[in-house]
Amino acid sequence: MTSDFRPSRRLRELVDLACTDQLTEQPRLELDQLLRESDQHCDFYLAYCRLHAEVALLTRADHASLSVFAAVQAQLDSTPSPASL
Repeated sequence: MTSDFRPSRRLRELVDLACTDQLTEQPRLELDQLLRESDQHCDFYLAYCRLHAEVALLTRADHASLSVFAAVQAQLDSTPSPASL
């Protein structure tokens, strides 16, 4: 994708709908047409989907880390300290 390429608002909207599994039949056909028209559109689509997947993965990993930390902290809080034994 060249640095001067600016995707249209509509292309960004359609790609976002695709990445969030909200694309209905007519917009899907519109996106398909846009992707067939231009390699730059395809490059944008692939880069956007990759970024969307990476953010989702990092968000889930961060959430999982917080859950693990909370579980470990709860375990530590419920374990008597050696001084109290």
